[in-house]
Amino acid sequence: MHRGAVFIGVDRTGAGMPVLRAAASGAQQMHDWAVDPDRGGIDPANVRLLTDAVTKVTSDGVLTAVEGLVAAGVDQLILYFAGHGLLVDMIETWMLSDAPTRGNAAISVGKSIQAAKRGKTPHVVIISDACRTPAQDLDTQSLTPVSAFPNSLCTGSRPRVDVFYASAQGEAAIEINTVAAEGIYTSVLHEALNGRLYDAQGLERDVMVRAGDNDPRWYIYTNPLCVYLETAVSARLAELNLDLDQSPTFDVQVGANKRWLACVDRGDDGPLVRSISGTSLESTVARRSLSKITADLYQAAVGQSETFDNELGRAESEGAGRFVSSVRSLLEPLATDAALPPSDGMRRGVSVRGTSIRRATSPGGSVVTDGHVVDFAGSGTHMVALELDNGTATMLPVVEGHVTEIHVVGRHISAVFFEPESTNPVREQYIRRIKAIVTASAQRRRHQDVLEGVRLAALLARGRPDDLTLALYQAYAFHSRQDLDRLADLRIRLTEQRSGIEFLDLILMGTESPGSAVGDHFVTPFPLLTQGWDLLTDAGPMLWSRTGQLRSHLLPSLWTVFGNDATDLLFQPA
Repeated sequence: MHRGAVFIGVDRTGAGMPVLRAAASGAQQMHDWAVDPDRGGIDPANVRLLTDAVTKVTSDGVLTAVEGLVAAGVDQLILYFAGHGLLVDMIETWMLSDAPTRGNAAISVGKSIQAAKRGKTPHVVIISDACRTPAQDLDTQSLTPVSAFPNSLCTGSRPRVDVFYASAQGEAAIEINTVAAEGIYTSVLHEALNGRLYDAQGLERDVMVRAGDNDPRWYIYTNPLCVYLETAVSARLAELNLDLDQSPTFDVQVGANKRWLACVDRGDDGPLVRSISGTSLESTVARRSLSKITADLYQAAVGQSETFDNELGRAESEGAGRFVSSVRSLLEPLATDAALPPSDGMRRGVSVRGTSIRRATSPGGSVVTDGHVVDFAGSGTHMVALELDNGTATMLPVVEGHVTEIHVVGRHISAVFFEPESTNPVREQYIRRIKAIVTASAQRRRHQDVLEGVRLAALLARGRPDDLTLALYQAYAFHSRQDLDRLADLRIRLTEQRSGIEFLDLILMGTESPGSAVGDHFVTPFPLLTQGWDLLTDAGPMLWSRTGQLRSHLLPSLWTVFGNDATDLLFQPA
């Protein structure tokens, strides 16, 4: 196997951002693993190390390093970054030496993933040991992050792109500064790639596999490694007696992977498993991973209220307080029944929690608002433009027979539910709990947890049309895992169930251009989830002439929302 790797470490950036101590050294550590013939096994001629321990790290330097390896025809390319990370328009962004002073001194992880998926390298592994938090007190509008990968079209089978994140979206990637500075995620990952594993509730047993009795080496593949890392990072934090929360996530393609990531010569001994002992640590290390917490919440969601409340409390006590808070904030439907009178037996409209509505308009029918609820009089599906009192504006679909329920936190839209008429209150309560858990998982890009919740909700729905909110989250999960067949099936099913309604998000995830895929269907004019804007290229066709202008007004949010300076664009007649 012809392999290559680029390792990037940036301790220092501009604009008063704190100096890191373990980013450059972490990249050096990973580089040394890669060139070790008994571990990474990569030809040193195909390994590039870019750290600010020597000179500034620039976007041109990153792109040149990656381009060279792509041009050399490597079968597998590892791109590793340690340093400051930010969410820019809800897209992970790596800050290089001159960021944010120079707008292009940043790498867009989203753009890099998309370019790699269109490229010619069969297997790309992107490892991000960086924070995934929104920018605070920084002018991110001046940032123009670029892709680390060149624009090249794949001529063979679609590349496999596996992405490892050190933390969940909205979380920091922890660096400890004791005698020797350490990035927690890189430390645990490096240990695993060298065959030294933590006791991770049995998950460590699947990380290393033998190819055959006559081969003394053990091989590490991306699929079992990513699942292990979540629990292993918690184990490392427990070993250090740190009561901190860091939950690694991943976008790893489903299906067998024929290309290994590391090989370790351990003969019949197998991996070295590191147990954690000590009275002060036992209670901490026993805490469940976020995946296990989520699975237990799903199980409790279809039971008595007391059981579910107790499970939420247990999760909170084990360090998942922010996740639990997100779930709790979404459990109760907004009070809309009295405010939204039925129209021809079918209610429709918009309801908002967390702010109030200043004004609303729709080209498809008349709207009346009392400040929190929009009553929509019209048939079919239409977009409703909203100006909100928190200084934001948005546009969302109103679907016949549904209430579009919007949850706002600050200037973020944290959740949107398309709620149908309730016909079975007990079942609807179960589904509501599941949707709250799925949404909290989607906020953190925990795609496997999203898919499990969608599966459970579908079982409860018993043949009803797909829930539109869950379908969108499911689509992004399929896309992240490059499960294109299931993504195509979902799009077809949604179109058939909803009488021709199409989400632009799903169209952009396909291989065809938006303009050639629409036909006579009703299509949302822009992606409903903010991450979908990264799929909408400026050079590509636009279904709505104002979409390109709106991009510069995007705010960090799970669902698309704009600053109120975009209000005129949204409210202009079509």
